[in-house]
Amino acid sequence: MGNQTAVSNIVQVDTGWQPTAVTTLQQNGGGSPGISLYSEGTVRTQAQFGRLRILGTGQAQNWNGNGTSLYVNMSASDLPTVQFRDTLTVQAPGLPAGTPVQLRLRVRMAGSCVLAGLMPLVSNYSAQIRVAPEASSLGVSSVVASLDSTTGVATAIVPTAVGQTFVVEGRTTCNVDEYGVRNGFPVATASYSIDLESLFDFTSLTPGASIATCSGVTYPSLQASSQPVGTGCGAAPPTLVSTLPRLGTTLLLTTNGAPAQAPVFRGFAVGAPAWLPFGTCTLQLDPASLQLDFAGFADAAGRQTVALPLPGSSSLAGLAVTAQTLMPATNGPFLGFGELSNGVALVVGL
Repeated sequence: MGNQTAVSNIVQVDTGWQPTAVTTLQQNGGGSPGISLYSEGTVRTQAQFGRLRILGTGQAQNWNGNGTSLYVNMSASDLPTVQFRDTLTVQAPGLPAGTPVQLRLRVRMAGSCVLAGLMPLVSNYSAQIRVAPEASSLGVSSVVASLDSTTGVATAIVPTAVGQTFVVEGRTTCNVDEYGVRNGFPVATASYSIDLESLFDFTSLTPGASIATCSGVTYPSLQASSQPVGTGCGAAPPTLVSTLPRLGTTLLLTTNGAPAQAPVFRGFAVGAPAWLPFGTCTLQLDPASLQLDFAGFADAAGRQTVALPLPGSSSLAGLAVTAQTLMPATNGPFLGFGELSNGVALVVGL
């Protein structure tokens, strides 16, 4: 990440295991936007097994014949870049060693990388999966799936065999460079805004075969899933069930066991279930991202279904959401005014 006026100020970020923001700030002539030479930028990288993210903002202005620079350079072939590596082993207790196995490797990228200015010179980003027998062979030729300056999902089918071990690497990069502020004439401003996230999904397509990871972590899933969580609370605890939240389809959320004709409120929160106890009830929705709205009235049998169309954009694959419903009830067990259903942990996927 570069940011240069009269004195060079360039920050090198290594392989992405960076716990805090990396900031480069250089000012000249007071450093005030609009009245002088000015340049600043911040980039934060987050790296976990199966999940990589780049966040950043920056702005610059040249002034009075003097230039400055504003760029972020995370080269796909050279450091610095954001990445993880893991060793995968194909296992199948019921199959002999050497039995052919097919693995599906997917990477999903979501977000944006925006560069604005008089002469935006470079604005690109990428996500890659590399596979090789050993780490020393993880070069450009080992790329099996990639997304280049686009969001969505890239998939690779990799042939292997029971008992085979190989190294996998996930990478996310971003490069921006605004050339217009490098000269003082005409006076120009520039800015960048980066928010990119990549999720990596590794799955066996061969029945009876699975993947063991050296890291021992559970990788994110890009496959749609719906899993009941906990239990409801009330005289006869209501239950919530859902269809699979597949992109481009309609998600059906059904509450059963609500009081007849009772109003039903649905709640959603981004992320995993929260497991927050309230007396005999457990709130599964994280209050920090909770959204609650009216779903409708239960019928005479205590059933209420809401239909939610899901967009077809594959950039949403892997999004984890928790759902739960609330039914008002006098002196109810949830804070004295309601009953809760169980939660449902959803992964929006393919």
